[in-house]
Amino acid sequence: MTTITYYDFSDLRFASLFINGFLANEKERGYRFDISREAPPEFADLDPAANWMTEIIPVSLYRVNGRDPFLFCIDGDDKSGADEPWGEFYRPFLERCRYYFKVNYNAGVIAQSDELKPFAAKIKPVPVVYPIAPSQPWRLLPKVTPLNGRPWPLQAIKRRIRYLRTFTSLDKYRELRARDKDIDVFCNFILYEQPKYEDMIARRRSVIEALNQYDQFNIVASYFCPSKSGEEDCGPNESDLLDQRHYFDYKSRSRVGVYVRGNHDCLAFKFGELMAMGKPIAGETLMNNRENMYAYDRFDEQFAYDDPQELVERIIYLLENPRELAELRKVNTATFENHFTPKPLVKDILDQIGIG
Repeated sequence: MTTITYYDFSDLRFASLFINGFLANEKERGYRFDISREAPPEFADLDPAANWMTEIIPVSLYRVNGRDPFLFCIDGDDKSGADEPWGEFYRPFLERCRYYFKVNYNAGVIAQSDELKPFAAKIKPVPVVYPIAPSQPWRLLPKVTPLNGRPWPLQAIKRRIRYLRTFTSLDKYRELRARDKDIDVFCNFILYEQPKYEDMIARRRSVIEALNQYDQFNIVASYFCPSKSGEEDCGPNESDLLDQRHYFDYKSRSRVGVYVRGNHDCLAFKFGELMAMGKPIAGETLMNNRENMYAYDRFDEQFAYDDPQELVERIIYLLENPRELAELRKVNTATFENHFTPKPLVKDILDQIGIG
């Protein structure tokens, strides 16, 4: 029997969706899914103390064991640009894996990089990543046993336990869709104050300020500045950073989901969370994997508003058109269930790597 082995050293926020998908397809596709704490044999020549293998890396690594063994990986990192010669790819994985699946896939970056072009055929797009509660959490409990020759740090053990306790399950996402919608709009943006994020910060501030002008609607719109110190003023719409329970409570009760890109113009976790809750979305343009993403039903209408004023106008239009809201809610729920839940998402990956 073919075995797919997941090497358990990656950040569970980026790996949990795919772990669930491989488990969901196990019987139907006729393979066994294993979890290992050891390094794959293809990496045996690398320094075990090297930082390519840590419990916080956003790439999950797998090995297909059968007549033709090979490695593949799924990179959920939020970067897709080419700040360095290798762009935002993890070189040992790119060199040694037969397939390199990338969430924030950007064909233009690959085509313009002399270092990446030789690997273009093996780099494949994946539409989405978001944290989700593992369906078999006991198999991912932290252990003090060595990880690639090193014990897990206490901080990593605490982080893994926190994730296993707090991640939202697929059934819970479905329950949240049925919540009473007593909030018209909810958004709580994080403003990272580094100079390189200046344009993004300005856009986010403008959206919050414009939304708060509409007193006729029940709007909860604020921002949080993690880098401020002491009593420094973050701005008139500052709030505390919400914990996950309150964040999901507000989001599930809102009639319209507001989507803004992540720090690196990436597809952020909040995209998957909004889709999982079946939200009608008013959002900025999706910058990565555009050809595939805009093939989904009505994405061209929902993700098209990079100017803050246009984005807010779209939000108000949706609030004033309940029939449109209902139609988009139905469309996004169907798109999520048919394409972005673990089983169909990984089924597509299995088709591409020739399993089952």
